Amino acid sequence: MLRENHVAPKVNADVYVVTSHHASRLLRNNSCNRSVSEKTVSKYAHQMSAGKWKMNGEPIILNGDGSLLNGQHRLLACVKSGKPFPSLIVKGIDVSAFDTMDSGKARTLADAMSAEKIPNSTAAAATVRSLVAWEQKGSPDTRYLNELHLVKRDFIDRYYRDAPSIQKGVLIATRLRNKMTVSKSAMAFSYVVFSGYSEELADDFFKGLIEGRGLAKRDPCYVARERLSKIGIKDTYSMTSTEQSACLFKAFKAFMNNVEIGPRQLSWRRFGPAAEKFPGLV
Repeated sequence: MLRENHVAPKVNADVYVVTSHHASRLLRNNSCNRSVSEKTVSKYAHQMSAGKWKMNGEPIILNGDGSLLNGQHRLLACVKSGKPFPSLIVKGIDVSAFDTMDSGKARTLADAMSAEKIPNSTAAAATVRSLVAWEQKGSPDTRYLNELHLVKRDFIDRYYRDAPSIQKGVLIATRLRNKMTVSKSAMAFSYVVFSGYSEELADDFFKGLIEGRGLAKRDPCYVARERLSKIGIKDTYSMTSTEQSACLFKAFKAFMNNVEIGPRQLSWRRFGPAAEKFPGLV
């Protein structure tokens, strides 16, 4: 029965006993959900097999054409255990509401971006998080994001403002990652910022990092490449993603100004009495 002031006449809900056959049918139309956590599926399946699964009011959610928006882990657990379970099923929810669904296994920004068919959603999410942190707090250290109280839609909207550049940065970062143990988000974030100053210079700089051919020993590309390529060889060469970005920022600033540098010019004192702010480009 529709209640007074009902605002979503196409939405309906009812309680069903979901069997493994029903679960399999719903899962066949699961094109926009997040990646599966086998650990979560096994946990739920164990609870169902032991008769400990309780209906708590959390619904399985479908959009208007029957596509699954929420509930895949419960449905997969039902199939795995072969045990039916009672659940509220809500039908007719718009797919644009996906990024607001955060019950059960917490949905990540990458999950929300994947639901919107954004390519390379995991790397793109990490990149845009670093970008927002840098824009808001002056550093790509994503720990600062806890202070900003942003929602996933804020990051997704920011992604769309520079989507081509972010996707290009991710591809460049992937190429670099194939050659050295660098942070993809640090490389992609840095490319996006650098290309905002000059896409041509950013392309030339990262080409030097990737290929490393014909570079003089005091060329900023060469010096940065030598430093980043040591990551993973010894613990003393380890660098956080923020430190990797700082190294690139210092190198790119020198590159833009056609200034030769040595390894010491890329050091960044993050802590202590002589601590530096995250490097700028101007």
